[in-house]
Amino acid sequence: MIAACSFLIAAIGLFLNWWQLRLGGIRKRAEFIVSVFNQYVTDPLASDIYYEIEYGRFQYNEDFHRSENERKLDRLLSYFEKIAALYEIGTITLQDLELVRYDFLRVYQDASVQKYFKTLDRLPGLLGVEGGTYSRFRRVAALLEKKRPTINEKNRNL
Repeated sequence: MIAACSFLIAAIGLFLNWWQLRLGGIRKRAEFIVSVFNQYVTDPLASDIYYEIEYGRFQYNEDFHRSENERKLDRLLSYFEKIAALYEIGTITLQDLELVRYDFLRVYQDASVQKYFKTLDRLPGLLGVEGGTYSRFRRVAALLEKKRPTINEKNRNL
């Protein structure tokens, strides 16, 4: 009887310890994503191009390259690439990305941004250097696009 009670107390202690570690992990993941999110929101260049996209004013054309808007978009996409990298290395989860889902999809689904991606996709072949195509962001945004929020997630966001 004493052994069973001791075992039960130890099991409860282990469970509470696991629960505390789990909550700490969730909190730490949220801190990571909010930190990068705050960086791009408070960055005037990144937020400026985000709002150009948000309000449908961003246009990709032959004048885009070497322009201020190219630098702004690259800056915004670099922030998104960092967040996507956190997901791909397992630091944050797909559920954690709900914090930036709207922003990711708004940028990813923009027709002019997609035209820019098509241009970027040709560069590694032309330059012989891989990278610079924001592939992590694009993969993670595509995952978010496929994942439809559940009823509980929709209600939680109201």
